[in-house]
Amino acid sequence: MKQPLIYIVTLTLMFLTACSFIANASSSDQKRDTLQPEYEIDMATDITEFQAYHMTIHYPQTPNNQIDQTIIDYKNEKKAEFKQKSYQASRNQDAEKVHELHIDFDILHQDEYFFVVRFTETMDTGDGDPITTETIMNFGKEQGARLEIKDFFKNEQSEWIDELKGKQVAWNGQGFTVYQDGDERVIGEKAMKQELKDEYAELTEQTQEPSNQTNMEKPESLESFSSNASAKRTMEEKDGKKRVALTFENGPHPKVTPDLLNVLEKHQVEATFFMLGKRVQYYPEVAQAVSQAGHEIGNHTWDHPRMSRLTSDEIDRQIAATQKVIGEAVGYKPSLIRLPFGEQITYNQELQSVGYSVGVEDEKNKQAFEIAQTVLSEVEDGSVIVLSDLHPSVIKATDLIIESLNEQGYEFVTVSEMSK
Repeated sequence: MKQPLIYIVTLTLMFLTACSFIANASSSDQKRDTLQPEYEIDMATDITEFQAYHMTIHYPQTPNNQIDQTIIDYKNEKKAEFKQKSYQASRNQDAEKVHELHIDFDILHQDEYFFVVRFTETMDTGDGDPITTETIMNFGKEQGARLEIKDFFKNEQSEWIDELKGKQVAWNGQGFTVYQDGDERVIGEKAMKQELKDEYAELTEQTQEPSNQTNMEKPESLESFSSNASAKRTMEEKDGKKRVALTFENGPHPKVTPDLLNVLEKHQVEATFFMLGKRVQYYPEVAQAVSQAGHEIGNHTWDHPRMSRLTSDEIDRQIAATQKVIGEAVGYKPSLIRLPFGEQITYNQELQSVGYSVGVEDEKNKQAFEIAQTVLSEVEDGSVIVLSDLHPSVIKATDLIIESLNEQGYEFVTVSEMSK
C-alpha cells in the first residue's frame, strides 16, 4: 500500500515542478514582451466659458485606457478644486471679476516602457497674482499605472525618496529630472542608480532616444476637398440681401472639423476658422484641408489663455507662435485674430481683431437642436456667429442653422467679406 502512495507523491511533485517551470518560462516571456510601441498622442481640449469664470484644459490622449482615465480623473479634480476656490473668493469680490483655470501639458519623456507628462496649472481667483503650479505624472506602459517615486527604488527607506519627496520629478530614461521653481536638475548619480530596482537600473544603462513626437495620427474622415471650392460658390452680393458670417474657434479637431467641412461643402457656404496654434501643431493636415476648401483661417492664440493676465511679451509669443505654425501648415499667415473669451486688448501685431455677436453659452453640454435654436433666435443681418469645432453636436447644429437661414434669405460670407 505504501509503494503506490510513494508513486502518487512522486508523480505529483513532478507535475508541480513542470507547472512551475512553465510558469517561470511564461513569466520570462511576458517580461520580454513588456516593450510597448511609442504612443501616437492626440490632444484633447476642454473649454468652459461662463460669466463668472473661464476654464481651458489641454491634455493628451493615448492608446492606453488606464493612463487616459488617470488623466481624466486629474482633470476633473482640478476643475472641482477651482470651482470651489472660485466660489469662495467671489463671495468677497466684485461681481464683474472673472476667474480662470488654465492647464496645458508637455510630453517630457516617452520610450518603450514609460510615458511621462507634465501639466502646468494656472489658477486666478482674483486674490493677488495668478498661481502657477506643476503636476508630473510618470506612467508605466505595461500596466498603465502611475508610478510614485518610491516605486523606482528597492528600499522604501532610501534617502533618495526623502530627497525627492515633495518635488515634481520626471523619469527621463537615465535617471530623474527635478522641476522646481522654474529650474531643472538632472539626477543620474551612480550611487542613486545602485538603489534603483533592477529593472529600472538596467534601463539606465541603455541608450535611449528621447521622443519629440507630438501627434502622428491622421484624422479618420479627412477627405480631399477641392482647392477651388470657393470658385464653385456664388458669393456675389445682392442689393438688400441679409448677410451673416459663420465662424468656428478652438480647433482644429481631427474628426469634427472634417465633418464640418462636409456640411459647409454641401451647402456651398464659406466660413472663418479661428485656430489654436497648439492644435494646429498636432493636426496640420486638418488646417490645410480647411484652407484648401476655400475657407478663411484666423489666429486664436497658442493655447487659449485669458490674455489680460499676460505680459506684453507673453501676448506677442502667443500670437507669433500661432502665426508661424499656421503659416507652415497652410502656406500663409492669417490677417485676422480672435482673442479667447471675447477679450479686446492692445498688442503690437498687425492683425484685425474680430469679435462675435451670436454665441451659445455652455455649448459643449447642449444638443444640436438647442444650439441651433439659440443661434436662430438671436441672429440678424450682419451677425457674426461663433461655434466651437471641438464638439460633435456642432456638426448637426451647423446643418440646421444653414438650412434655416438659407430659407430666410440670408447670404453667408467670411468675416473679411463682412467687413467690406
